[in-house]
Amino acid sequence: MDSALHHNAKEAAAAYQAEAALREVESGYREQARAEAEAAAKLAKDRDVWVIAALALARAGDTAGAEKLAAELDKTFPLDTLVRGIGCPRSGRRSPCKAKTRTGPSNY
Repeated sequence: MDSALHHNAKEAAAAYQAEAALREVESGYREQARAEAEAAAKLAKDRDVWVIAALALARAGDTAGAEKLAAELDKTFPLDTLVRGIGCPRSGRRSPCKAKTRTGPSNY
């Protein structure tokens, strides 16, 4: 990630950080995952980064943070097929925000 930031590749650095958040939460480090996901989402306004960060937040138990990020995805990318498939209840769509919340590592 530091190399990507050094070369002014914010999207790549944010993607690495969001992926790290998923690894952290699956390893049981929920607070570290939450911090990594939030930092990644702030670093770049990239759809894929935000999706991964929202999933990491949801799995870490931060449903409010995941729903907020999902709402921002809906607002920023209203016609995007991937974004439309991961919406939260207030938009009348399925909710990964609650469905993906786990207390332990993933089974898959």
